[in-house]
Amino acid sequence: MRLTSTADLSASPDAVYAVLVDQAFQEAKCAATSSGEYAATATPQAQGATVTTRRHLPTDTLPDAVRGLVGKELTIHETLRWGASGLDGARSAAVELRVDGVPVTMHGTVTLTPAGAGGTRHAFEGDLTAKIPFFGGKVEQSASGPIQSAIEVELDLLRERLGG
Repeated sequence: MRLTSTADLSASPDAVYAVLVDQAFQEAKCAATSSGEYAATATPQAQGATVTTRRHLPTDTLPDAVRGLVGKELTIHETLRWGASGLDGARSAAVELRVDGVPVTMHGTVTLTPAGAGGTRHAFEGDLTAKIPFFGGKVEQSASGPIQSAIEVELDLLRERLGG
């Protein structure tokens, strides 16, 4: 299942990137989107950064048949591998998401591109896949809502940190 999100932000790509790879921001994101324990690390690299998070999410919004397969809580692992900045300040990250104990994955990209007067277009595109016989489509559909909600929470926190 294809997931997409686009948002225009009032800060430069460099400023947006600096927040997205900030340890405190990642911890705040996890606290806002997790139902229990979480962990976040932001590790600078020579030409970018790697951000990893682990969060626990409740399954109470999933259909009963799906919840029976996955249990009361899901542990989500997310990794973003940011590359170097382009000449115009644009950046992209490869996104990988996996769920413990369930064959559910997501692969995609986040891009930050200059937009408007000093602003940034934040775009996410990802493919969510649940390899569960007979229930894969239902699991993908059920998981897409919480994932889109988590993206919106992250964007709200990002706007707050950037001052608007």
